[in-house]
Amino acid sequence: MSRGIDFNALQPEDDDQKPVTVRHLVMGSFDDLKALTDDAKKRYPFFGVLLPHAQAGKLNEYVQTYWQRLHTMSGSACLITTNLPPEQPDEEMRRFLVKLLGEQEAAKSWERYHVDPKQVQDTTYELAQSANVDYNRLPCLALMSDLDARQKIVLRLPNWDANDLTSFFEELFTRVNHHRQEPDPAKRFADLKADLGVGFATRLQAARAARGIRETLAQVEWSEVIKSTLTNQEFLTTAFKLALGAFGVQLA
Repeated sequence: MSRGIDFNALQPEDDDQKPVTVRHLVMGSFDDLKALTDDAKKRYPFFGVLLPHAQAGKLNEYVQTYWQRLHTMSGSACLITTNLPPEQPDEEMRRFLVKLLGEQEAAKSWERYHVDPKQVQDTTYELAQSANVDYNRLPCLALMSDLDARQKIVLRLPNWDANDLTSFFEELFTRVNHHRQEPDPAKRFADLKADLGVGFATRLQAARAARGIRETLAQVEWSEVIKSTLTNQEFLTTAFKLALGAFGVQLA
């Protein structure tokens, strides 16, 4: 899970210590997943669940290899989680597990970490079903602003090379950042929806074409709003549960 970096929340520097970055969602222990999402609701203006390819693909490889890059780009504007674990967990994940489970249980979970392609495939279908996302929309990013609502922006993710995917996500999170200060979650959602509407992915495709990358411009609906039977909080809770599965962690 991406918990972002709050660059405005640095602890004061003293004579003996360097500034310590205060990370999000690691401020206390949580007994269940609802407590985790309740805490997230207080800290983030946007939330995203990344649903990967059910099978291997360039997008999956990018997420697994460059998760820290996505973590930094989404920052404190958007909490991102996915059922696709990075190739190797980082120290930020370990600290998160310590806050979540305590030192002893976190150490056990750290040892159990593994990437299971079959599990990724199964849980991708599970997430898609729970959010009413058709399988032909995968891979995609479900974006939300109000965890009590049921509407999500489903943004398709291209199967591009790493450099172009970085450009795609930079443009995406630039748009997200533009609306992070809006206090009304419904307006935040509507404004982001407008920014990710017709032309968002087409402009990025055109930039690739200008650099000589030949591809058939897919006539697809890159961004759409869907409404699921689950609330966004219930959907995010499911995503958290599946993300923690790579560590063998099960919470109520």
